[in-house]
Amino acid sequence: MISIVMPTFGQSKYINEAVGSIYRQTFKDWELVIVVDGHDPDTLFKASAWGTVDPERIFVVQKEQGGTGSALNYGFHLVKGEYETWNASDNIMYPKYLEKLKSFLDQHQVIDYVYSNCDIGVMDASGLIETQRKLLTDEVGSQVWNRKRTLDWYYFGICWLWRRELRLKCGKFQEEPCEDYDMVLRMQEEGEFGSIPDILGWFRRHSENMTHRISRENPDPHYFSRVVQAKARARRPDIYGAA
Repeated sequence: MISIVMPTFGQSKYINEAVGSIYRQTFKDWELVIVVDGHDPDTLFKASAWGTVDPERIFVVQKEQGGTGSALNYGFHLVKGEYETWNASDNIMYPKYLEKLKSFLDQHQVIDYVYSNCDIGVMDASGLIETQRKLLTDEVGSQVWNRKRTLDWYYFGICWLWRRELRLKCGKFQEEPCEDYDMVLRMQEEGEFGSIPDILGWFRRHSENMTHRISRENPDPHYFSRVVQAKARARRPDIYGAA
């Protein structure tokens, strides 16, 4: 089984599309834990409706607000699948997302984490109308995995799947921003990665993305990523080189 965690807050206008894209996956042996991170009646109402549609696979929980990393830790504490991923509640999984990534892991037993290309939808101010579409690889170039390159540039996109054992080795997501980047670095220090060229998801780029919010709210928008990089160098200078 594949376990999916979806952290969400203030995403009521997007969450139906996000959950619907999971519900329509060609691979059917999955569970979804939606974690509503804080007091958000509108998002909770829409998420809970999905829980009544498929109560055997879709579970909705609410917790005190703590941020994305906190919500991911809460959700992954509840799951039980052999494979795991997470999806933001404003993004979309294409129908073969789970099927293709799981197939790759099943065929490559030495690989612990697989990722793929994705579409980027650049949205207008409403976050609902797409004004431009491009591929992730248009921005990052090659997605071929390289541990040292990963320290300098997060090029993984939004489509990933890993073996449960890998996450357990790495511990919890950090609760500061850049929790996804930090976890990827820790995971690649413990396991082997692989990539496929398939376009398996759609990333909604809009003004409320965490990256944009950090840029607006902090005089140094790269502060948190530099902290993550410094922690990685201190942890594994043999891989990344000393600071």
